[in-house]
Amino acid sequence: MSTHPRKVQIVILLLTWIGLIAWAILSWQGRDFPLESELNYSEGIVGSLDVGEGNHIFMLLDLSNPNRKEVYGCSYSAFDADSSCFAKKYLEPIEGKKAVIGWYIQKDFLGFHNGIRQIVSLDVEDREAGIKEVITYQRTLDAIKGMNTYMNMGAHPEFCVTAL
Repeated sequence: MSTHPRKVQIVILLLTWIGLIAWAILSWQGRDFPLESELNYSEGIVGSLDVGEGNHIFMLLDLSNPNRKEVYGCSYSAFDADSSCFAKKYLEPIEGKKAVIGWYIQKDFLGFHNGIRQIVSLDVEDREAGIKEVITYQRTLDAIKGMNTYMNMGAHPEFCVTAL
């Protein structure tokens, strides 16, 4: 009886385990997450772009030049450059409103690069419309910890708009 099939099975099993471990390490969210004092802040008008399946890319339009747009995401990983983290129903009430965003750029890891600005905090207020949306540093940090706890199944922090 040949041991060749057994060796092939062992190699396949080892490669599978190595692949799963590498995927878990690369997709770990919040690696090199900055201190609150290290965040960058931008101010602008909230905009979005439909990317299908009910998700939208969050953008901030420059106050001095509305044609200049910055895209923001919430993958919090060097491996995942997904920038769609808001469902349209959450964005609709704040689109066109002035906002202040706290963000950072994820550091490269093992040759992977995610150059999308990662949303850490968001402050939108429109008293006339009865909207106050605040996503705090701590809320984002807690959401990232929760995502890593549940094996990173592709969930994003629940960002939602609350009434005043």
